[in-house]
Amino acid sequence: MTKLFEFKTDCYQEKRGGYSSLLEIYCKVCSSFLFFYQKDGEGDLFRCYLNRILSPEIYASLQDSENIKNIDDMTQLICQNCKEVIGEPMRHGDNRLAFCMHQECFILKTNKNKGTYE
Repeated sequence: MTKLFEFKTDCYQEKRGGYSSLLEIYCKVCSSFLFFYQKDGEGDLFRCYLNRILSPEIYASLQDSENIKNIDDMTQLICQNCKEVIGEPMRHGDNRLAFCMHQECFILKTNKNKGTYE
């Protein structure tokens, strides 16, 4: 079964040139899949905004959680398989909650299927 992601189109995407890509984020230590992420604009991935994590639900639901209003309500981003710390909670200058990603702890792959996955 193929699932299609709809990219979020908003002021954040427009500020970064209107270009988005679907990334697959994996743990570098054990190669476990973590989540699908909508990256707006070009360049390296330094932070993952909660409102751009698309799937699976364990991560995608963070953006709508009533219990997460600031970084003190968040935990570190940890691989569910090997427990490696992948990122730290942060609030970006535009007031969005995100994870500051440890560059040496994750692998990203660009999804070539135009927003779909199997």
